[in-house]
Amino acid sequence: MKKKILFIIPNFLNGGSEKALIRTVNNLNSDYYSITILCLKKTGGNADFLKPGINIIDINTPSVYFSIFKIAQAIKSIRPDIVFGWMGYINAYLSFFIPFFSKKINWLCRESGIAGEMNKQHRFPWLFNYLYKTCNRYNTIICQSNYMAKDLVNNFGIQPQKIKIINNSIDFNEIENNKIKTIIKETGKFYLLYVGGLRIEKRVELIIETLATLSKNYLLTIVGSGDQLDKILSSVESYQLGHRVEIISNCYNPVPYYQRTDCLLLASLHEGFPNVVLEAFSCGCPVIGFNIRGGANEALNNYGGFILQNKTIQDFADKIRSVCENEKIEHDEIIRNCKEKYDIKDVIPVYNSLLLQNNDSAKN
Repeated sequence: MKKKILFIIPNFLNGGSEKALIRTVNNLNSDYYSITILCLKKTGGNADFLKPGINIIDINTPSVYFSIFKIAQAIKSIRPDIVFGWMGYINAYLSFFIPFFSKKINWLCRESGIAGEMNKQHRFPWLFNYLYKTCNRYNTIICQSNYMAKDLVNNFGIQPQKIKIINNSIDFNEIENNKIKTIIKETGKFYLLYVGGLRIEKRVELIIETLATLSKNYLLTIVGSGDQLDKILSSVESYQLGHRVEIISNCYNPVPYYQRTDCLLLASLHEGFPNVVLEAFSCGCPVIGFNIRGGANEALNNYGGFILQNKTIQDFADKIRSVCENEKIEHDEIIRNCKEKYDIKDVIPVYNSLLLQNNDSAKN
């Protein structure tokens, strides 16, 4: 009999966690699992990339704070063997209610960021700091990086034995299918790229400020959307960079941009384990990032990754010039190394070992 799994996620927008969920469920064996994804609100286009046979429940709830009754109704209707929270703040919220559900359910969650940092951005930080301390109620907590695991243990008292570290992964078949044959690049130009949310912790304005110090043959493409868009546009205007900056919103296939770029730039304050680094590596694209809190360093500590110890614009600009103009980079070696470490074909068996485990695991 198939195991019934209910994944819970806020939406199908173009964030790293949403894409990671699509990639994971599409590669799980449908002979073993009956998969349902419950979303708080079915916004975003990533649902279109789900393989046939995966059910979607849209509870159309504007906020996680008002979702528990509809989530409970769905759990009662589906009677899943496993409930799998896929986003940090949802996991924390659900953990408070776990004792009210059947003890036969196996509860798993995947942490999506550095909780100690992300909680500061919530409307009620104290509430989520408290809720995270109840996450020991999960049978297993998946972390994408060692730093993420240490944050949960040190700041919220999570039991280390409950944590399983599984890095993000790349579906190389998907990457190949999304590549284009002809890449148009203007001779003498260097193409820089940012892919991700336009949020305050991503510090996209710092990338724009750095671009202003580079010569005019450096061009920047920003792929993403978010609440900092207006500030980013103002920054572009203030530095008179409109002719050198291209902003692409709602892009569900960034692969052609990775193919074209000379370097991906990462300027975040903190990262869990950035999908964009692996996506860039899978296309042979080098990545420059700051030495920051989280799992970015773990991802960048591979061939093709460059970690800046000094967090200055001058150092950023110098490294960009070095990578684009001077470094002898073997792009095929970047791809080979990424495939060796982060191929989803090697990650799915790890998920299988968790999902196929005995559902009668002891609850704490």
